[in-house]
Amino acid sequence: MRISHLAVLATWANACLFGATHSGQAVEFTVETGAEFKTGVNQDDLLEGVPFHSNLELTAGDFYKMTDGLGSKPNESFRTFAHDGVEDWVIAFSKLKIVEVEEIRVFSWNGDHRAQQDFDVAYSVDRGKTFVPLAKRIVAPKNGACNLTSIPCMVGEVTDLRFVFRNPGNNIHHSSILEIDAIGTPLVEKPGFAEARKAGLANSALLAKRETAGRQASGSSGESAKPNLAEFKSSIEPALKKTCVGCHGPEKQKGKFRIDTLNPDLIKGDDKDWWLEVMDVLSNREMPPEDEGVDFSDEDRAATIDWLAGEIQHASQVARSEKGRSSFRRLTRYEYNYALQDLLGLPWSMAKTLPPETASEDGFKNSSELLQMSPMQFRIYREIGLNALKRATVIGERPKPVTYVVSMKEEFDKMASNQKTKFFNTGDKSYEKSRKSIHLLNTQSGQGTHYKTGKLAPKPDAVAGLTPTRNPVFMALPRSAELKWNLDRFLPDEGVMRVSLRAWRSSDNPEEYARLRLGLSAHTSNNANFSNIISERDIPVTGSVDKPQFIHFDIYLADIQRNPFRKLTATFPTRDEFLHIHNISNAHGKEPLQVLVDHIEISAPFYAQWPSRTHTNIFSTVKIKKTRENTAVKFLPGL
Repeated sequence: MRISHLAVLATWANACLFGATHSGQAVEFTVETGAEFKTGVNQDDLLEGVPFHSNLELTAGDFYKMTDGLGSKPNESFRTFAHDGVEDWVIAFSKLKIVEVEEIRVFSWNGDHRAQQDFDVAYSVDRGKTFVPLAKRIVAPKNGACNLTSIPCMVGEVTDLRFVFRNPGNNIHHSSILEIDAIGTPLVEKPGFAEARKAGLANSALLAKRETAGRQASGSSGESAKPNLAEFKSSIEPALKKTCVGCHGPEKQKGKFRIDTLNPDLIKGDDKDWWLEVMDVLSNREMPPEDEGVDFSDEDRAATIDWLAGEIQHASQVARSEKGRSSFRRLTRYEYNYALQDLLGLPWSMAKTLPPETASEDGFKNSSELLQMSPMQFRIYREIGLNALKRATVIGERPKPVTYVVSMKEEFDKMASNQKTKFFNTGDKSYEKSRKSIHLLNTQSGQGTHYKTGKLAPKPDAVAGLTPTRNPVFMALPRSAELKWNLDRFLPDEGVMRVSLRAWRSSDNPEEYARLRLGLSAHTSNNANFSNIISERDIPVTGSVDKPQFIHFDIYLADIQRNPFRKLTATFPTRDEFLHIHNISNAHGKEPLQVLVDHIEISAPFYAQWPSRTHTNIFSTVKIKKTRENTAVKFLPGL
């Protein structure tokens, strides 16, 4: 993907590095390492149109006229460097709406052998309050060359990205930034009712069919079914004769292929598949070969590809309209899942039980020929839809949740009342060894003790979701350490289980990160056990001691593996279920980063409000009836 608003050298770069471009077509250039990269695809660009700020005073989409790097010779034609005295360049993107970033790409141009580019990348999930390092000291491959540096990653819910481009020093200067790319999944804002209705009317197949029928009745339909042969004769055919007929014409037929005999009528002709091959090799720059010495200009290449793309699309539309019927097909698994999430406002994946679709010959997974629906499939789709409605709506009175509360102060006081508990002090020499294991620490007294988790019992009088008061005792969770609590057999079968922690980092070292992961396990007998990760993604810990972070994991209990014996009255097989909280971290050094926690709450079924937001979005704010059917009939009488 390409971020056009940071392509501050666009004109010079396109002319000298990338070659001439054509609107809507991807272009290529070759880095000196020999790898090829495609740019120009920005339909789902994560940073497209996003404002940024920088100590370079860069303006999105504009040229920034600076010096040649030494601050002495202004050059307004193509060079872009930093201000004199600015050691590090900082470029930050804010107010991002990103579900997940999969890769960061930075294109730079080192104008001479002295120029070098290296940079750090950090991200934020709390609108820039804290930044977590993603990569450090990423160095461009070569001096005096066009470079692409790529950083694979998997970071979710990103609100800010910050790039710090460093001056290497030692008579080596900054290089130019061509562009910065971010590849991943954007957060799509849900349209309002008016926008959705307008889009639905614009995309209505029924209205389009009526419009086509009206044109046919007026005798104007014949024009839309004609191929664009005039453009082919005037510009496309001469370009192909000049560059291709020498090897694929009457005298030579390399690959047993002649281009001069292909029928340019893609609507009624029989050579559509051959024209697809032509567009493929031209788009990939496989033809003409470099060793042939044939000059196929970028303008001719782009014009040929544009003409072929338009004719192929036109021929496909004509072929579909001539069938006289529309293809009825079921939704794909991902389409059905997205539809349920958008309609009902549910965050979970509903269609995991559906089998994946088979790709058609042209690579598409939504081809109508492969998406017929059998009676059994209809029943499965219906069952999934009803289960989704069940999750989105509520009936009766608000269910009383099962709530577990772990206060580290209460845990510390409980251990202090036991005469066998051994304590250590943070001033002791042995503390360096003790801090490598899970322990409780009282910041007022400086005392600490090793902490072992055990069995938790629900608290009948606990109220879920209340903000607990701060206390001087916290639990330290070192790198790779894991909390494991026995929740017994009291969790309900359905509903959301929310696991909440108040946590913060023990240090603000930007080179270290810590993320929390949730798991559930059961050990029913010597030969039967399981342990699964139940959180969809690891959540980074970014809070500080002054501003601790509340971390929430929301797990739908019906979607995860459970202990099958939890409802038995007998004590064997074992009925217990264990919750795991794992610290995923790269902490290192003498005092490595730890996750500090002073309060943990586990509650199920959890509702942030009653009736739930998904219920009120469907049925407005009404008093809940005893059955969903009565409510549906009142508000949706046409069903």
